[in-house]
Amino acid sequence: WVGTRLWSFSLCQMLKRGLRLGLGLSPVRHYTLDLRGIYPPITTPFNPLGQLQYQQLVDNVHRWSQLPFRGKGAEELQALTLSKRYEILATCVDKERTLLYSGGDEKPMTKKMAAVGADAVMVVTPSYYRGRLNTAAFVHHYSRVADGSPVPVVLYSVPGNTGLELPLDAILTLSQHPNIIGLKDSGGDVS
Repeated sequence: WVGTRLWSFSLCQMLKRGLRLGLGLSPVRHYTLDLRGIYPPITTPFNPLGQLQYQQLVDNVHRWSQLPFRGKGAEELQALTLSKRYEILATCVDKERTLLYSGGDEKPMTKKMAAVGADAVMVVTPSYYRGRLNTAAFVHHYSRVADGSPVPVVLYSVPGNTGLELPLDAILTLSQHPNIIGLKDSGGDVS
């Protein structure tokens, strides 16, 4: 990502490494999926009537795959029905590259996304009940999703869309979960 859209896996890994040394956190992970690299958002083409253009989507994916990126992220999925999301992701799956999915209704979606070939899922910070979301609520939410997900989970903090930052203490607690493998922080401040 460029600018404020930045993969923060290295920051999360540094935090985890430092905490393991100082606080004795377990370094054991059940997954070895390497998520380092750039995952650009790909656009989903529509015609003037708002209909998906699947062949143009396949062409976009192929064009992006020629560049030195590790994988792809899908951007417009939030505006589409669940069945269209599945169709798009099934169309985009490329076993040479990692596919990350970011979406809502996380528990059922993680299973569906795994079924169409997603290597991991990005779970966006919940935001509907902003006033009631504290560290315990974030930990509970992400833990439940990760417990039920057949593929690894990447935490996704995108305060520009949710209006909330994922608290550092929640990140540190969740970094101990064996099915949570990383963090995408689109907040812009990686200090």
